[in-house]
Amino acid sequence: MPESSKRPPDKNQRKEPNIIGRICIDIIRALTNLFWQVVDTLSYRSVKIAKLYSQSIGKEYLSEYRLLGVQKDKKILHIGCGPYPLTEISLAEQFGAQVVGIDKNQNILKMARDVVIERALDTQITIKHGNGISYPMKDFDVIIISSCASPKKEILENIFHQAKKDCIVIVRELDIATANINTTINKHKNIEIIKRSHHHPIPLLLQIPWTSISLRVK
Repeated sequence: MPESSKRPPDKNQRKEPNIIGRICIDIIRALTNLFWQVVDTLSYRSVKIAKLYSQSIGKEYLSEYRLLGVQKDKKILHIGCGPYPLTEISLAEQFGAQVVGIDKNQNILKMARDVVIERALDTQITIKHGNGISYPMKDFDVIIISSCASPKKEILENIFHQAKKDCIVIVRELDIATANINTTINKHKNIEIIKRSHHHPIPLLLQIPWTSISLRVK
């Protein structure tokens, strides 16, 4: 079980917002999650939109994966797969990886499974119903948390208490909403921050930019 301690503050970390700030962040997060759900659903329904989605967001994901040392024998979990499981698809197609994608919303699982079958990736990708705050984590080498997955704090606590040594964790979150994640990470001295990367694939939409924080369980 992780031990708790305070680590020196990171100058790149955001400060905890006040009440008004938290309300604004919650509103922006809700709008952003709705945006991604619409994009996922449109990608499920349209090959052309799916292609554009893969080209714009897929390349952002690939920049994250370079840190993972992905191999076919690695077990990968993605929390919050959504109706169009782009993370799973890119990992399977680019690296031949075996990926489990989970989502707590039962209504979108059929769409995600349909996409996997249509892409002929059902031998590499498994879509399951699951909640990040209680799903078993100890067997995975890599765990990726979607920006839309919530509640982040509870999901991270579940991972930090279960994940095996040297497990790599990538948590995606809106740039403006990373303070809560930083606070949770700082409580666990067995968690090493490898890298922070910022992604702005659609700069005109201010709610879209996100930060990916890559972590390793020591």
